[in-house]
Amino acid sequence: MKELEIYLSNFFDESTCQKLISTRVDDEKFPLFMERDGILYCAGGFIGEISYDYCEWTLDVKNTGDDDAKVVVVNWRMNVWDRQLSGSYEMNCVRGDDGNWRFTDFVLPSMAAVKPYIQLEGIE
Repeated sequence: MKELEIYLSNFFDESTCQKLISTRVDDEKFPLFMERDGILYCAGGFIGEISYDYCEWTLDVKNTGDDDAKVVVVNWRMNVWDRQLSGSYEMNCVRGDDGNWRFTDFVLPSMAAVKPYIQLEGIE
């Protein structure tokens, strides 16, 4: 888990790293990442029955007027079970003191797709 945290720190700020590492899936029953006997396990790109591979992505970067901050816009289209869904969400990105860009927030792609499906179906 420590190696994962070090790796993620290349892409995310500290609080976002901790949020990703502590994320739970399947109605919050299971951790997204888990280490057992020195082996790191991940939910494998699936949330329920939805694979990240099912989604088409386009990315755009918006300037914020600050040379050290950008907004990454993710536009997506995906079939979720029997529905064609699409949407867009934004994630903030800042340049650190070391010159590397890191996300300061992050949305798991499948979570972004499941939420509109649940709203569309009126499922709670």
